[in-house]
Amino acid sequence: MRGDARAHRRALFDRLAGEAGDTAAKIGLRFLEMAAPGKVAGYYPVYSEFNTLPLLNMLGRSGWVTGLPVVTRPNAPLTFREWRAGEYLEPGDHRIPVPAASAQTFQPDILLVPLLAYDRAGFRHDWL
Repeated sequence: MRGDARAHRRALFDRLAGEAGDTAAKIGLRFLEMAAPGKVAGYYPVYSEFNTLPLLNMLGRSGWVTGLPVVTRPNAPLTFREWRAGEYLEPGDHRIPVPAASAQTFQPDILLVPLLAYDRAGFRHDWL
């Protein structure tokens, strides 16, 4: 099942990647405009993961605090560091770019999470 889900996501990415992030940013911005600016964490996309960076960029320009997750040690909760489009990123766990260690940490109100699959109850399963 995991292989099928990855193949399906890869096919969608190959077909829509160029426009999907920008389209989702416009939709997400309209949806989130109903809330006062808060704190939102996305993720730096790797492989065929959906690109949340355009939405983070638009939210940052609209007054939201934006950031990315950081693995600080194995089997520990993620830490979130503030980051805005154009700011320096350094290699993190698995060489995924993360905000600099000097960046302010924060507790996000909203998380944008990569998804490979979910079950009938709506729970995320990246392990399927």
